[in-house]
Amino acid sequence: MAINWKKAQENEKKFWKSIYVEKRKDVPSYMPITDEAALAFSKKSVERFGHDMNIICARVIIDVGCGPYGLIRGFQVYANRTGNRPKKIYGVDSLMDTYFEFGTLPTEPYIEYIMANAESIPIEDGSCNYVYCTNVIDHVEHPDKVLEECRRIVKTTGEVFFAVHIINFPFSLIGPLLFLIDKNHPHHFSAGHVMRLAQRHFCNVTLTRKVTIFEDHPEFTLANTFKSPDKLRGLKRWLSTFLISTCYLKCSN
Repeated sequence: MAINWKKAQENEKKFWKSIYVEKRKDVPSYMPITDEAALAFSKKSVERFGHDMNIICARVIIDVGCGPYGLIRGFQVYANRTGNRPKKIYGVDSLMDTYFEFGTLPTEPYIEYIMANAESIPIEDGSCNYVYCTNVIDHVEHPDKVLEECRRIVKTTGEVFFAVHIINFPFSLIGPLLFLIDKNHPHHFSAGHVMRLAQRHFCNVTLTRKVTIFEDHPEFTLANTFKSPDKLRGLKRWLSTFLISTCYLKCSN
């Protein structure tokens, strides 16, 4: 644990408000929100987990830590365009009240939003075919409890997919000090730590993909550092491209 979870949550709330309320212009990966961008994000994510978008058809899906729209909007766009609709989608997030203020969460009869911590999800045991948890584990207070919950709510024949930022070696050696420059994450994991964490809760764990930060945020270049209205923030982003990668894992029992 680096900084405390409550402080990290406040910083996370400020981050999203700076984008969707204050309309900060230096994060094109998040703005503007369009159907095409949301669909591309969801498609890219599920393919990194090793499957395609049709997996959602007639299934019960949950997006744990869905954020302002997460995978849900892309799933909605896909369902509307193809007719391959899920049976149910749950979106769970501890900051759901804040996200409702943004007006970014899609609405459909099959979508239900729940304001709850990922360590205690108010859904019945074995009720979901697929559990997604994207860029969440390092934001929560108790990662082990979150994975326990994911295992509890997934069907015995289902799968849990989670993606998490990991600190690349040799920078992982200074992980306990990274809270000094990264105030949104209470945890900073190495690749080995993430695998061990998953293996404590699931019999079958597969690393399906590892990607660089540049693949998701091509704007995090040194040139853009000098164009950023906040040079220090721009510098941190550029440095993060050396420190951080994203691991995608598929888990089942």
